[in-house]
Amino acid sequence: MDMIIGIVSDTHDNLHGWNSALEIFQREKVELILHCGDILEAHAKAESSLCRAMNSSPIPVLAVRGNVDANDHVALLNFPVVPLVLVQDGPNRIIAVHGNLLADKASAYRQATSLSARFLVRGHTHIPEIERKNGVYLLNPGSAGSPRGFSQASVMVLSPERIKLIALHSGEIIKDEPLY
Repeated sequence: MDMIIGIVSDTHDNLHGWNSALEIFQREKVELILHCGDILEAHAKAESSLCRAMNSSPIPVLAVRGNVDANDHVALLNFPVVPLVLVQDGPNRIIAVHGNLLADKASAYRQATSLSARFLVRGHTHIPEIERKNGVYLLNPGSAGSPRGFSQASVMVLSPERIKLIALHSGEIIKDEPLY
């Protein structure tokens, strides 16, 4: 890995969550943000403050479409919002999906393996996860907008040496794992 990548998901039109994530990403010197979907809400307005904030991000953003991201909403964003994002960082291939179409972890690992990915990043569950199996990492940053089954909103930072899970509002490092 050469880049430092910020991973965020499930903001659900939460401007405060996005701003907190961006603050952490800037502090961590993130070079690219991957958003794993559910950027807005079904009821989001065209004048969404979150759209404006994301469109003016000083860090480039790539995003996947979540199950609540409607066409008219994602059209307001000035960066790609697609079903799957593939980032090639040196020898490392990173695949980002929302996760709602993955039945279970086994299917997530199969998808990563079929695409020769070292990392499969997903959202949807709102529950953070760092897992490694047969050299493939399955990552979920949790939710920046409405955490479930976990006490706090969170994001991830993937760097050449490690993966950090960071609490959104306190900035506390919840988990810090070296890459193998």
